[in-house]
Amino acid sequence: MQKFLDFNFKNISVLDLKDPVFSELSSSSVREQIVSLIGFQPGLSCIQLTKIINSFREKKVTNQAVFHLLNELCADGVLLKKDRKYFVNREWISKLKNTICEIEEKLSGSQEQVIILC
Repeated sequence: MQKFLDFNFKNISVLDLKDPVFSELSSSSVREQIVSLIGFQPGLSCIQLTKIINSFREKKVTNQAVFHLLNELCADGVLLKKDRKYFVNREWISKLKNTICEIEEKLSGSQEQVIILC
């Protein structure tokens, strides 16, 4: 079991990157990787995120690229920043859940109509 542990930072715990939760992260966009990692390990810094992301990517990313994406995600309301640490915005999660529920309801209604028509 491969684990990532960075002894240079005090507030980081062990992330098991072989965990099924992280299995698809290597094929995800860097933006998706950032949101997933911060969701599972709140309070990561830009440098910590860059090191973790680069530990399972063939094509490496720079701190500047990660910092740029973090700023975009904060501007979009997905993340919150406090003292150079990043957290997923709970309000964004709530809005996302509501949107998903509405889509599911709409899809289940349209599938019923298709079944009736056939």
